[in-house]
Amino acid sequence: MANRSMRIVAGGIEVPADDDDLDFHDMASDAFHDDEDDVPASPALRASQRLAQVVLERSGFLAAHSVRQELGVPGIWLMECGHDGWTNTVVSTLGKLLRGLDQYQFGKGFSPDTLVRAIDVGRHAIVTRDDQDEEFDDEARDFTLGTFDVRIGTTDDVAAIVSEHYGRNVQWPADLPPHGMPYRALDYALTYAADPTHAERLVRVQIEHEERKRSEAMRLRAEERAKEAERNAARKGAKIDILRPTSPRVEDLAGYGAAAEWASDLVADIAAYRAGEIGWGEVDTGALLVGPPGTGKTLFAAALAASCGLPMISSSFAQWAAAGASYQSDTIKAMRLAFETAAANLPLLLFIDEIDSLPRRGASSRHDDYWRPIVNALLELLDGTLRTEGIVVVAACNDASGLDPALLRSGRLDRRFEIGLPDAQALAKIFAHHAPDLPSSAIEPVATALAGSASGADVARFAREAKRIARRAKRPIAGSDILQVAMPPETRTAAVVWRTAIHEAGHAMAYLATGRVPLAMSIISAGVAGGYVEGPRETLTEQRLVDLEGMVLPMLCGRAAEDVILGEASAGAVGDLERATNVLAAVEGGLGLGGYLTSGGPDRASVEARIRRVYGEALMMVIRHRIAILDLARLAVERRVLGEDALRKFANERGLA
Repeated sequence: MANRSMRIVAGGIEVPADDDDLDFHDMASDAFHDDEDDVPASPALRASQRLAQVVLERSGFLAAHSVRQELGVPGIWLMECGHDGWTNTVVSTLGKLLRGLDQYQFGKGFSPDTLVRAIDVGRHAIVTRDDQDEEFDDEARDFTLGTFDVRIGTTDDVAAIVSEHYGRNVQWPADLPPHGMPYRALDYALTYAADPTHAERLVRVQIEHEERKRSEAMRLRAEERAKEAERNAARKGAKIDILRPTSPRVEDLAGYGAAAEWASDLVADIAAYRAGEIGWGEVDTGALLVGPPGTGKTLFAAALAASCGLPMISSSFAQWAAAGASYQSDTIKAMRLAFETAAANLPLLLFIDEIDSLPRRGASSRHDDYWRPIVNALLELLDGTLRTEGIVVVAACNDASGLDPALLRSGRLDRRFEIGLPDAQALAKIFAHHAPDLPSSAIEPVATALAGSASGADVARFAREAKRIARRAKRPIAGSDILQVAMPPETRTAAVVWRTAIHEAGHAMAYLATGRVPLAMSIISAGVAGGYVEGPRETLTEQRLVDLEGMVLPMLCGRAAEDVILGEASAGAVGDLERATNVLAAVEGGLGLGGYLTSGGPDRASVEARIRRVYGEALMMVIRHRIAILDLARLAVERRVLGEDALRKFANERGLA
């Protein structure tokens, strides 16, 4: 009896046949006798149930059940029902008339073990079959006491119920037998129809509606079978593309930090392996790239393949899952195909994107039985592949926190690299790659403004849009085109922009006046910040009092510039004052450089006195360099962003650096 299933129809509960953790008989009984405690000794039956009672008595089932009940021995019977609506009517009627009876539907996955359990707990059971189900087989018939056919109801039986309802003799149509009516169709008709003719029409309407639903369901099933056949055909002919990237190479890329250094070493190791100088066991063959979308992880893998002179397979969990109908086995088959293709085309780089789509084993009890075999299969494949001479595996993800730890163990993806958003220097190189006709003077301010907030993919988009602007104007691409698409338009008033420029110029001058060049200065509004100055690359100091106060001075020079040049300061320096207060509070409270050697909370008065003294130095610095600050502010308003080179040039012209 293979390929059959059990379902408990009463109450609409469905349970898989092989779930040993569920007590089918308790569930069947609860569903079958849902309101058993409320059932009176002579239960009130609906019209359709009275009709079913007549048929059940005529079939002999009620008598057979009574005999077994008197013997105190459970019985199991088969029941031919016809239309599934009539099955539901018969089941609901038995639920009203009898106690201690479970019902199961014969179909795909059905197992007689379920019935054995029913007998073990002393319960009667019926196994029903609808006309669209497969026939009861010999095993089912041998296992049960007998078969009862409840399709024997006649139109005379229906006529008797209808006649009783309307109080006069009624002839019921021969094409509307009981076993052909949808569930509760007769009840609905007798409730709402004013006469027998109207009742007949309502029954026919419900039959037509059920037929339409059945036809639509059959159509959808046929479509799904056709789609599944197409997917199966596609899987049988599935082919993994072998890519052969030649450019860009890793050495052409910017912004990859430690990953680029590892890639350079790998290129050298593979060259040494090919020359016979080292064995494959000395080559680093597994790495994980972690970073937000758009940071160029796929591009890095392709560039690595190009630099190593390796063909490449680019795969992902999404591709594996799409290879079938989202079944576990289909996903594993697609995964194996990728690894087997790699092993058949040595040497090769296998890239796996979206590896964080696979959750760690045991992370959640829900669906763990689905994911665990997939993760196990991947671990098995990685072990086999990374031990195969000639295969390098690079995986990528946005978030590695949910990865199974076993993926990152030694010998698998044990080299991990964070791929962050590029800094200004890297962005400038990426801009130069995508827009080689632009001079560095046009690229630098944009790269400076976007450092840490734009990805390589963003830069590629900016370059495409800028080139489109230039094409429409029938001219070469210009720096203004990049500025137009990459930088937000200025929406603040001229007075606010000017105050921002003075403030940031004051910060920048604090560095320039001491011979240090900031990395960037911007007056572009970003969130709550109206602009910023990125200080020079600091070296470690001796952490003396003079060093700490020297750290605070540039923080206060923005407010000081507003105070001296514009006549009054604004609340825009609140962040600067907070940072300065934190440093000087540490001086007074815990670093032993203030009025106390003991640690403890700082005295506000002493912190205030110290910050006012440093602020006085800031005011004097601004007064000394007032003209230079004004010039720098005007330049900032004109360009909006000044990079390190522009600031160094400004300082050199004024003898500051």
